[in-house]
Amino acid sequence: LAPPPPPPPPPPPPPPPRAATPPPPPPPKPPPPPASLAPVSEEEPPPPRKQRSGRLYVDARAPEMQRKKARTPKTVQKGLEAAFRKRQNTKLREVKPRVMDLFERVLKEQLDSREQLSALFQEVSEQMSSLGVPLGGSEDWADRLFIEDKRGALLFSEEELDLAEEAQKRMEVMYNVDSWTKQLSARILSGGTLLAGGVDARRNSSQSGLTVEAILEGACKRLEDDMRYHASVFADASSARIFTQIEEHGLPNDLAQLGETLTGQCASMLPLAASALQALAASCAQLKLKAMRAAAAQKIKTSLERLRHLLVAPQLKPINVPARVTTILNEVAAAVEPMLPKDTADSDDDEYY
Repeated sequence: LAPPPPPPPPPPPPPPPRAATPPPPPPPKPPPPPASLAPVSEEEPPPPRKQRSGRLYVDARAPEMQRKKARTPKTVQKGLEAAFRKRQNTKLREVKPRVMDLFERVLKEQLDSREQLSALFQEVSEQMSSLGVPLGGSEDWADRLFIEDKRGALLFSEEELDLAEEAQKRMEVMYNVDSWTKQLSARILSGGTLLAGGVDARRNSSQSGLTVEAILEGACKRLEDDMRYHASVFADASSARIFTQIEEHGLPNDLAQLGETLTGQCASMLPLAASALQALAASCAQLKLKAMRAAAAQKIKTSLERLRHLLVAPQLKPINVPARVTTILNEVAAAVEPMLPKDTADSDDDEYY
């Protein structure tokens, strides 16, 4: 048998297709004809737009929409706090006319004296606090009264909220007048009680029953505290802005008179303290034991340095220091100097014991 014939060879692969030739670019558009050669349209131009007029339009422009002020009411947690706030909101809904009447009184009631101002301030602040809207709380009045119902309607309108905002600003200024008046009056009363006792060097006490040491300590403390407070009220930049607001609101006050009274009282404290120091020096000289005399003299020297430091303190600039005070202090310093303990070794002298 003959072998089978070999298989035929495979056909050659077809040639790769040729890339399509891109079409030529379109010819450029001819330039537009000049305006003088452009064809004139025979159509008539549209009629001019009719100008709108009326109470709602000014210079053919619609009125701007009224923008509401941004209010930031407090976010309360669900539960007891939310239930308590809801109860307060219900109460405010019931007494809304009374709340608006309080705002009207704060802004428009005529105040002729400082006593009327204090009475109005106390009445309004107490009533607003009882309604859950205290002055100086965590929320401003306008934010606290920003109460919406389920449909988004406001219990107090924007105009009423603006009224609450103005009333709160005026109440805050009234608070400064009321608090400063009470504090100045209390300081004047306390200092007057100390001055009324005087100093009795023979009895080493005063008519009020206080010892001379207590009178000296009280006089120095009153000088330090009262003049520091006086400077914080009448010589501070923030207080100056508050005084400007008081004048702008036209609130009656007698703060300037009270400040002058306090300054004059502090000026009277200096002779009282100097007299007490002089009485202590006289009693110190009568001590027979050297150790007791030296200890008493050392205390007098400390009080003397404290009083001299007060005379040059910046807070006492409004006070005219009497010349008699300086004379007494120099005499006390000269009298106490020989009685001060010496920096020497212990002596066996009998006078020491």
